Amino acid sequence: MTAPDATLACIVEVLGGSMLTVLAAPRGLDARVSAVVIYDPLEDLTPGRGDLVLGVGVDASRASAAQLMDMSAAAGAQAVVVRASGQVHPRVVTRAEP
Repeated sequence: MTAPDATLACIVEVLGGSMLTVLAAPRGLDARVSAVVIYDPLEDLTPGRGDLVLGVGVDASRASAAQLMDMSAAAGAQAVVVRASGQVHPRVVTRAEP
């Protein structure tokens, strides 16, 4: 879990701002993050409001990344982080836009 006053900008910086690309931040980078949770497709996880969801093993080039974003948004998550080693699936880009 993160400290209650952690912002999305702070977490992006800690995780490696040079390695991460923010596709969209509709609530701004100053948005508060309540917790960092790791998504595992084999576990039944529903992120909480304000959570940052780390999609470990979820590739941004696949539709499963868009599905994770949909599920996280419906739960009120603050952000989703997925691996983008090449092209980003068009549905991921669409979901990331405000």
